[in-house]
Amino acid sequence: LSCSPEDNELPCTLAPSLETNEVINISDTSAKFIGVIIAPTCDATVTSQGFVYAKTTLPKTDDLVIEVNGEDITTTVINLEQNTEYFVRSFFVNPIGEFYGNEVRFTTNVGDASSNSGSVVNIKAFSADVLSEINTDGGGEITSRGVCWSTSQNPTVEDSKTEDGTGIGSFTSNVLGLTHNTKYY
Repeated sequence: LSCSPEDNELPCTLAPSLETNEVINISDTSAKFIGVIIAPTCDATVTSQGFVYAKTTLPKTDDLVIEVNGEDITTTVINLEQNTEYFVRSFFVNPIGEFYGNEVRFTTNVGDASSNSGSVVNIKAFSADVLSEINTDGGGEITSRGVCWSTSQNPTVEDSKTEDGTGIGSFTSNVLGLTHNTKYY
């Protein structure tokens, strides 16, 4: 390619100008990427452009790719892993080559753990057993698990509670000190 400026024109550019802005709206499984891509002026042909991202530094087009057209580009990425560090760059591909913007690092939030309290078994006048399971840790660490109960709806850990270990998995909580013929939540 040969670029020659006309009278009073600036020489054309062979490479695009790429900018990756800070990632915003970060949740436990999504984030919004923002960038600017200014195509080269010698040949504005574009094969592909948008964002590349990965869990390793300097992501390239063989990593995760989101194609976004235009100059001011944005996209919201979903299905990210919770509590995980990612790296993102804007990219532009044309017949001349692949071009990348600056790298931005971000970490998704810790999400909610998923649990279920199965069934209440071995119900007696003053005790019962509650079978429970922590299915996922939300990308964080389960440092304490158990059940809480009260005679009022929506009990919290400020009410009566058990402490039944740590981590994900099934467990049985032995609920003691109940009052006979009383409804518990």
